[in-house]
Amino acid sequence: MDCVAYYAVRNLLAARPPAANPGAPAISNVALVIRFTRHWIHYGFLGHTFLCVLIAAVEGLLGR
Repeated sequence: MDCVAYYAVRNLLAARPPAANPGAPAISNVALVIRFTRHWIHYGFLGHTFLCVLIAAVEGLLGR
């Protein structure tokens, strides 16, 4: 398994925006979109899962 590519992507996503470190190379727009939206994707998925579990629990309590 080629772990070098994984670490390269991980390091790219963990990089600070150019304004935070003026000496760092500029990050591409795609990397910035991924960096700033990944938490929204995670929280959205977890929120949807929690909501579905909550609805199923309420339906179970009501005896449907």
